[in-house]
Amino acid sequence: MVDIFKFHHLTGEFLSKREARIDPVSGSPIRLRNSTFSKPPLYGDKEIAVWTGDQWEVQIDLRGQSYWTSDGAEITIAKIGEAIPQDVAHEAPPGPDYILVDGQWVDRPRSIDELWSEIRAARNRALTASDWTQLPDVSLSEEDRAVWTTYRQALRDITNVDVPSDVAWPVPPST
Repeated sequence: MVDIFKFHHLTGEFLSKREARIDPVSGSPIRLRNSTFSKPPLYGDKEIAVWTGDQWEVQIDLRGQSYWTSDGAEITIAKIGEAIPQDVAHEAPPGPDYILVDGQWVDRPRSIDELWSEIRAARNRALTASDWTQLPDVSLSEEDRAVWTTYRQALRDITNVDVPSDVAWPVPPST
């Protein structure tokens, strides 16, 4: 019994093993197109045997795996032998304000002006969310209304510090 090993006609990757047919006239095994009598080597996980025209080679096989470049573009490996480059991420960026540093996504450093702008926007959202407490037809006691007024003033005062890291966010009242 003689085995024959079939490979893909474009990629050369090992596909299957089967018993060779025997030529009834010569008694020799018949080699089919895109096949060889040469046995492929053993290969591990994420590897594949590839016929190079005269021999088998073990090559890396990461087809279908994705990585992300520093600009956030997703690249999916499509070819045998293609490796994942250095200095890329193995997961998508968590958001638009992230940069790639040593293969990890980190929050993009922001300027002082950007930080103050973000703080003011968050402060304004908190003020808007508590506007209802200052309406005349809301049934809050004078004491509860005063607590909310103090909270709202503390929100307005958070920009009275020198640097954004010194901002102390007030806790909204529980009433």
